[in-house]
Amino acid sequence: LERSVLDYNIPREYKLCTQSLFRVASLDINMEPINGEAIIRVRPNVHIKCGDEGLSSGTCNVYGGDVQVDATDLMGETLPATNVTFEGVTFMQTKKYSIWGNKQGNITFIDCH
Repeated sequence: LERSVLDYNIPREYKLCTQSLFRVASLDINMEPINGEAIIRVRPNVHIKCGDEGLSSGTCNVYGGDVQVDATDLMGETLPATNVTFEGVTFMQTKKYSIWGNKQGNITFIDCH
């Protein structure tokens, strides 16, 4: 869905289903995901929230993987991390980094763990 976006100036909101477990893939030697869901790659003007309310009590868990949220240009995403918000998301049991970043911008975490 996000890959089809052409105008990154338009704010976008994505809701994770409550009571969900998002299993993030590990990375192979070429930084390609294996055995799980793709890494969350940060792009401008994105709001990712747990359910309609964006509360951690909604139990939206991002679990496992080497990197759960990528805010670097190392995996090919060169857009800045501007106006990015995570709301009510719980990051757990990553192998290396929950959040990996080196881009300019601002990422806000509200009621996240």
